[in-house]
Amino acid sequence: MNVERLHLIAQELHDDLERSTLVQQLNSLADALQNLATQPGEPSYQQQVTTAREAVGAAATSSAVDDWPAAWRATLEELDVDDLVGSHLTQRVEGAITSNEVTPATASAAVRELSDELASIDKSLNEMLAVFDRFNIAAEDIEIGEAEVAVTIPRGEVSERLVDLGREFEKLNKILGVFVEIETGSREPMRVRTIASSDYGVYLETSVQVGAFIAVSIERLLAGYKTLLEIRGLRQGLADHGLEDDLGAIDERVNTIMDEKIRDYVEEVVASRYGDGDRSGRSNELELELLRSLRMMANRIDHGFNFDVRAPEPEPETDESDIDAEVRTATQRIVAAAPNLKYINRTGQAILSLPEGREPPGSS
Repeated sequence: MNVERLHLIAQELHDDLERSTLVQQLNSLADALQNLATQPGEPSYQQQVTTAREAVGAAATSSAVDDWPAAWRATLEELDVDDLVGSHLTQRVEGAITSNEVTPATASAAVRELSDELASIDKSLNEMLAVFDRFNIAAEDIEIGEAEVAVTIPRGEVSERLVDLGREFEKLNKILGVFVEIETGSREPMRVRTIASSDYGVYLETSVQVGAFIAVSIERLLAGYKTLLEIRGLRQGLADHGLEDDLGAIDERVNTIMDEKIRDYVEEVVASRYGDGDRSGRSNELELELLRSLRMMANRIDHGFNFDVRAPEPEPETDESDIDAEVRTATQRIVAAAPNLKYINRTGQAILSLPEGREPPGSS
């Protein structure tokens, strides 16, 4: 990641910790557990533990980290703090309390350790932000009316070879270019904002209208794909039992289901943009290209790629009349789609192999 993006994520994490008051709530829970350890039969102390435990859960739930883009969560993993925020923290707290042979005293010590670790992280974030300010390193951000499209590429998918990564970037340019042209009428290239290097990632700048189109399309793809995740897991079970010869029909059916969902969505897009009448010329070419792009995106999602879109919301005090209506609507669409673009927990091997070549005219 570049330093401006690190500044942005550090600021967002610091603000999230301040809003959620997690450190304070963890300390309160540790105190309540210690009181219970001192007088285990005291009903008021038992109630204190219950109340403090619920407060920690509420504070963790109020955190926005679980809804962060997958690329941002990958940064938290790089910084080795991902297991101390959001739902991961809740799981660790519950584990500290409910583990076998745990006592209130040992639970108090474990929760206090989590609180101290989180407080140390927050202190380090404060120091980091002060350094950024001292050296005039701005936080990377997006202007109103713009959107950022982030694509995370698993290293294994490009074999860590420059030539393979370059080819994948070329494919991404083709995948996303059709969205730009359908939305704007021309194919201006997206500008690269940042390139990351944990899993390879590229952050692209585009208009908020194009960003909304891409976000809604990813949302629809993921909704269709999630219906196949159980089949993916079951398929892996069959493969583990040596039944590979019986998997062909499953694979074919899964790909057919996903392709039907993609075609349905393409029809919706084309009908809304170009009407239900006969289509020819460039509109027909774009329809076929959109179908191809969505197939390519679906295949990549199945192989562990992540696609995210974000756009800044206007400040609460901003006069609505100062913001173009189209910009406001497109921003709202991105914000509404964002929670549904989160990382997917995939089990088993990839199952999609949708065709990525060009289809002959009239085949859609």
